[in-house]
Amino acid sequence: MKFVRNMIAAVCAAGCFLGLTPMLAFAEVKDENGNVIETVNCGEFEYSVMVESEEGDGRAACVEKYNGSAEDVVIPEQMNGLTVIAIGDSAFAGNYTIRSVTLPSSLMGIGTHAFAECTALENYYVAENSAIFSSKDGVLYAHDDTWLVRYPIPRIPAELEIPEGVVLIGDNAFSYSDVLTSVKFPSTLKTIAAAAFSNDIALTEITIPETVTSIPDFCFYGCSALSSVTLHDNITGIGEGAFAMTALEKFTIPAACTYIDQIAFAQTKLSYIKIPSTVTEIGDLAFGYRLNVRDELAADQSFTIYGDIGSAAETYAKDVANGNLFNFIAIGDVANQTTDVTTTAKSEDAPDAADSTDETTTTTTKASESALTTTEPAKAVLPSKTRNLMITVIACGAAVLIGIIAAIVAVLRKQKKS
Repeated sequence: MKFVRNMIAAVCAAGCFLGLTPMLAFAEVKDENGNVIETVNCGEFEYSVMVESEEGDGRAACVEKYNGSAEDVVIPEQMNGLTVIAIGDSAFAGNYTIRSVTLPSSLMGIGTHAFAECTALENYYVAENSAIFSSKDGVLYAHDDTWLVRYPIPRIPAELEIPEGVVLIGDNAFSYSDVLTSVKFPSTLKTIAAAAFSNDIALTEITIPETVTSIPDFCFYGCSALSSVTLHDNITGIGEGAFAMTALEKFTIPAACTYIDQIAFAQTKLSYIKIPSTVTEIGDLAFGYRLNVRDELAADQSFTIYGDIGSAAETYAKDVANGNLFNFIAIGDVANQTTDVTTTAKSEDAPDAADSTDETTTTTTKASESALTTTEPAKAVLPSKTRNLMITVIACGAAVLIGIIAAIVAVLRKQKKS
């Protein structure tokens, strides 16, 4: 169910990004495990060869890795005679040297994590005559400036105001900032992509505008200071890990919400949650899980869930097979109380993570080398099971995206020949 939803979202995002719906024309050469087979060196770059799937004679290049040490990087339009049309999913990720990057006019797609954690990158530039990308004051845009693709990490202000006209905020667009505290969204915004604000460790509050109808996967993951979130009633879903590793002590689920994905609120300060009956799907470890003293993600059996009898909330609370045995209180049982359960919880009511160590009352999930962590929130990583799922989804989405964008090259070449 989740995998299908993510695949649909990835395909739709690719179509929105390019404004095109051609047949797939190019694809990376991969082995049976989905790994790129052919990578070629070209100076300080490594690229993979993309081949035309229909005619078989068309070839293009996708930048997979940068091995240089320059502060100002210019990506060429051609590598060994092949036109550069894409940048791979993690081509520059974790590079702490680059201060600026200039993208070729031939570029048509950028991988989700291509520039993740490039904490010194201050300016994105785009060569003239690009049909897809543009740069304004060093900020990278696409699709007539309606898609904000990347904002330079070192220049993200404490109080951010996203300009009017932006319809979509891209994957990881503002992630890994250590100064951003608040965001003002434009009235034109419709979509926030996955992990857009992940690991922004200074972000304290957020208000999602009415024009946005869902919270994507890992959107605010690792925002360790985030304690105030305001959602409108038309939010229909909350994605995987969307608010994990935050400082939330209370949260109101919108009445229109129908799904809450796995680890959505793992490792938060919530001691209870009220789940409306409209929610029909709740993923594993979505609520009531924290890291204990053994660095394991553990069920906090003192966690309380309020919901309707027979609802997904009750099923989740009593799902012993998956380690859940939370306090469940039917909403009707508290209907006559004079205080609202969504507003009366105090921060001191949240049990300490150390209280989750009793093996007679706790179910644990081994965190291993990729567990959630509180010691270095800016670099928080995912549980291995979740990480693998996310990688699979991203890989599939990236393949679709690259195939779609590459079709343009074939079309333009054929037009030129004619």
